[in-house]
Amino acid sequence: MTEVTLTEACPAETTAAVLPQFEQSLEQPSTREVEFGDRFDPNLLEEGERPYGWAQTGDNTWEGAMLSDGDQKIGIATLTVQSDALISVLGEVELAPMLNPAEDPDFTAMFPPGCSAQMTFQINHDG
Repeated sequence: MTEVTLTEACPAETTAAVLPQFEQSLEQPSTREVEFGDRFDPNLLEEGERPYGWAQTGDNTWEGAMLSDGDQKIGIATLTVQSDALISVLGEVELAPMLNPAEDPDFTAMFPPGCSAQMTFQINHDG
């Protein structure tokens, strides 16, 4: 992750509490080998237990679910192949559904509708 911001709908106290947690992930690169074969498939980039389920939306773009709750997407990502050496991913995650505010009334004020985290990721190809 190279950049993270919270939308204007997030109260100042939310930004002060949450943004530093996201920023801890900034510029922490990792390396791994991925073989695509004959055709680029962004689903091969996924690690862990949260598949994005990338679907191609244009010549060099794909859309996927960063997070979902059943059939409801609470985070959307757009992946763009910029060049043979660079892929960018822009994502936005709605914070309230991710944190389940129904269990804590204080969350309702801290995470109003529209309060989202917007993230930029870069994937570089070396070789």
